Amino acid sequence: GECSSGRLLEVDPKGEVVKEVRLLPEGKSGGHSFMRNARKLPNGNYLVAHYGLEVVKEYDLEGKMVWEVSARGGPHSVCRLADGNTLIACGDRSRMQRVFEVDRAGKTVWEVKGDEIPGIQLFFMTGLQRLPDGNTVMSNWVGHGKFGKAPHLIEVTRDKKVVWTFNDHKTMRTISSVHVLDVPGDPLKGEVMH
Repeated sequence: GECSSGRLLEVDPKGEVVKEVRLLPEGKSGGHSFMRNARKLPNGNYLVAHYGLEVVKEYDLEGKMVWEVSARGGPHSVCRLADGNTLIACGDRSRMQRVFEVDRAGKTVWEVKGDEIPGIQLFFMTGLQRLPDGNTVMSNWVGHGKFGKAPHLIEVTRDKKVVWTFNDHKTMRTISSVHVLDVPGDPLKGEVMH
């Protein structure tokens, strides 16, 4: 996803653009916060986190919107789960930092919000990964003046219990994405959702 121009590009292993989908008219800029994360779905459609618009949209191969859900807080990362639900990590717009899961009707079926985890403040949720056991690993980006004030990574259960956190503010400032490597499955086949 190319943010300001609002383009989705598919690039082959040689670096050649093999498909371009425009979400904005040519020459029009969506600005710095138009989109953050875009992913191609197994059905060929594209799932896009429109951070500044505070919405997640699914587009067909021609760029026509076929599904959308409000994502107050500004979606940064998004993935479609095997059961058809969508998992979304939201930033700090509207003070709605959270990670939540919606069904195809857009109904929230699971959510962890900014101050729901005792002793941990969520500041800017940027990355996520749903594990095979149903737990969720989340990246808590601690920029915008929040450096050192919360864990970088947090794994939570479905009932929002903390499994582990990663807090190394001496060797790194921020983490914006996460991919747990010892999870079985092939991410290129959509078996690992991050």
